Amino acid sequence: MKKAAVLFFFCSGLFLFAQNAAENSELRDIFNESTYESKKPVQSLKLEDAEKDLEEGVTKKKNETEEKKLNPEEYLRYLKSENPKEVMIALKIMGASKQKRYTKEIAPFLKSKDPLIVEAAIEAYGFAKDEGSVVQLRPMLKVQNKSIRYVVLKSLYNIAGPKAEDLIIELLDDGDGSMRVRAAETLASMKCKVAWSRLARSMCCDPSPGVRRSAAMALSEILNPNSIKDLKTSLEDPDKTVAFYCAVSLAKMKDKSGMKLLIKMLEFDDANTRALALDALACLDTRDIIAPVNKMVLNEKNPGLAKRAGKILKKLEEKYK
Repeated sequence: MKKAAVLFFFCSGLFLFAQNAAENSELRDIFNESTYESKKPVQSLKLEDAEKDLEEGVTKKKNETEEKKLNPEEYLRYLKSENPKEVMIALKIMGASKQKRYTKEIAPFLKSKDPLIVEAAIEAYGFAKDEGSVVQLRPMLKVQNKSIRYVVLKSLYNIAGPKAEDLIIELLDDGDGSMRVRAAETLASMKCKVAWSRLARSMCCDPSPGVRRSAAMALSEILNPNSIKDLKTSLEDPDKTVAFYCAVSLAKMKDKSGMKLLIKMLEFDDANTRALALDALACLDTRDIIAPVNKMVLNEKNPGLAKRAGKILKKLEEKYK
């Protein structure tokens, strides 16, 4: 009888234990779903591998099927490391998490005496892609270290959004010509439509030929019809690169004002420039370019470019035969 009673309580205990374990398992699943970590445990990357994945923008390693995610909680301790390299990587991981409880760890490192750590903190804000961090980045554009200022511009590009665009546009008035060049190039990469009028002013009035070139190139990407008047004016710029990109922009917007210059550039030494001129002329879609394109087909030494010119010529001839 005693044995039977003991067996009963033992079995009952097993049942309750199994039930509690099941309930705890369900709770764990619910908890994991509501946190940064995925439901199924994943293997964390080593610090060096994490840096590579951050730079390359990938989360899978070659010849592996298991996805590896960066859990910032596991890398927090590296922020206190004596090794600057470890601190820099950890900062970027905090930014890449895009979670405020980790990105708030970045700000103190903007005051570091090590410029490389400062750059890593700035880059981390770029990984976070939070427009709220533009406030943190603005003062960093006033430092003397040009490398740090360049990294700020890179992060603003990654953040994007109206606040970041406005700050980049402000840099077109920077006292450093190289910074104005990079600002114009960044706006071109972003195809920032709201920047067209300020870029047009830089193209027409900036004393630096490099800035005028970059502004003209940016306008060739943005293609705002309101800039046509300024582009026509800058066709007369003493810097031929500025004039060329003005002609490209105009042709893309179906304006023939720079057509003669583009036809001339079909014989330029640089193949990339010839290709750009050819594609711009193709936008005009007029019988006036049949002869120069035909000449290019006959004389072009670059096989790929000659083939492209041939296709454009065929379309023109079919349309205007």
